[in-house]
Parts: sequence; C-alpha cells; structure tokens
Amino acid sequence: MLAGTSTGSGAARDVAPNLERIDAGLLRLRALVIGSPAPSGALPGESVDMSTVRVVDVVVRSGEDAVSIGAIAAELGITASTTTRLVDRAVAAGMVERERSTTDGRGVKIRVTDAGAELDLRALRFRVDRLAAMLADWTPERIHRFAHDLDEFADAASGARDKEQ
Repeated sequence: MLAGTSTGSGAARDVAPNLERIDAGLLRLRALVIGSPAPSGALPGESVDMSTVRVVDVVVRSGEDAVSIGAIAAELGITASTTTRLVDRAVAAGMVERERSTTDGRGVKIRVTDAGAELDLRALRFRVDRLAAMLADWTPERIHRFAHDLDEFADAASGARDKEQ
C-alpha cells in the first residue's frame, strides 16, 4: 500500500493531501499538453495534429535514423495497432516515412522526413517558448530544481507503467 493512503499514523495521512494536489495538478497539465495546438504553419493550409507531432518527436528523440512501430508504441504507452494508425496520419502528412527493416524482412522502420524534422524543431521552439512565458517569474534555480524533480517523477511514472504491463 502506498504511504499516505492508509488511515495509519499521522505522518502517513499527511501525505495524502499532497498526493491529491499532485493528481489535480497532473489533470490540469494533461489539458494543457493534450489541448496544445501543433505549431502554426506546419503545412500550408493544413494543420498537423498533436499525435503526428508526438510520433515525430519520439523518432527524433530516439537518436536513431529510424525506429520500429513497437518502439514508438512503447514510448507513447499505447498499443502497436493504435501506433500504426498514428504513424499512418504522420505518413499522410509527409512528416515520416516507412522503410523496410534491414534486420527483419517483414519489419518496418519509421524515419523522419525533412519536413518532419522541420516540424519537430518548430514544435520544440513552440513548447519551450510557452514554458518560458509560464515560468517567467521563476528564478533559474527554481526552474532547474523543477526540471530535476520532473525528470525523476517521469522516470518513476515510466517505471510504474512498465511494471503494470
């Protein structure tokens, strides 16, 4: 049982309100992240949905030239069939392309196109600019501490997700 969720000692009960605050904050952030528009001008006369931005981002952040559907699915925490549909959209938008795996004749790898790399750069700038505006009143030390704590939290959340699967 998670500390702070039982009706045990006073110290344990003191954690529960903070966990509820964290839960509420994460729900608010979900709306911020999920509701964020893709950067303007992604495609002339068209918009690129956030799922395409996320697929491109996963491939770019992997550091590999191309990655498998399974690797994208694992990073996004979704099924391979859902990932395939998201990749289909990203391919249709011209942001990624499929290529045959050199190690598995039946396998497919996903590679970012030049347009996708440009989108990724614009999307990163867009997100960083939004964060800079939101945190304009914070000191550099507070931003550093928050970044550190958020990294640790994301690692813990990823580990918990992996254990659940």
